[in-house]
Amino acid sequence: MGLLLNREFTILPSSIPSLAIWLTGVIPIVDMQRAIEKTVSQAAHLQYSQPMLILCEHEKAITVGRSGSRQDIACSDEDLALQGIPLMFIGRGGGAVMHAPGQLGIYLFGSLESLGYSIDTLGIFVDRFHEGIKRALLDVRANPIRHDTMHGLFGRTGLLAAIGLSVRHGVVCHGAFVNVSSQCGIARRVFSTRRGPMGSIESDLQRRVGMASVRSCIVTRLCETLGVEPKSVQSGFPFREVQAKNKGVRNVG
Repeated sequence: MGLLLNREFTILPSSIPSLAIWLTGVIPIVDMQRAIEKTVSQAAHLQYSQPMLILCEHEKAITVGRSGSRQDIACSDEDLALQGIPLMFIGRGGGAVMHAPGQLGIYLFGSLESLGYSIDTLGIFVDRFHEGIKRALLDVRANPIRHDTMHGLFGRTGLLAAIGLSVRHGVVCHGAFVNVSSQCGIARRVFSTRRGPMGSIESDLQRRVGMASVRSCIVTRLCETLGVEPKSVQSGFPFREVQAKNKGVRNVG
């Protein structure tokens, strides 16, 4: 069972993996981190279960992945505290990322095997994930550029999509962050890569871009390039138990 893979995105499936789609509102990033840790801790139980894709937005926060450091954020701890922006160092790939409403968080959960891949085809999986995000941005008339030496997609105003995949114990978690609308000014002081600060699709295009349109393109294109089938679309947060000590999800229209 599984997929015959190559880098041209042609797929010869013996069975096509299915993907559950969850559309979540604005959620504290700490809740998502708890969900990630819970998922990884249950890796043995995810071998054949249905993977899921969660699309959400986050309240203001800055996270720093394995490739980043505190030096990538050109503001003091006092400045961050005054603006109510927490700083977190987490286990995803990529560097420093500013989060806020207007940025689409894309989280993929599931074992590599349930997605039709393996450790041996991990490089192909990562390439296809990048390509899916790139095609979605092209669909909304952005002009994303990918550099071979860096994860992410860049536009005229800076980083449009930060890619921060993580695979732990054969389980995929994390994903990407697509900057749809312009964020608060402090985002221009967060340097995710050495190519400069974060930008946005709206800043590049100089017009409004609907979040719903971007979500739809992301689902369509990621399923296309990864070779999976969207099986169900649900609203809400699938890891409700990790929100027990927080205020919960604030839904957006």
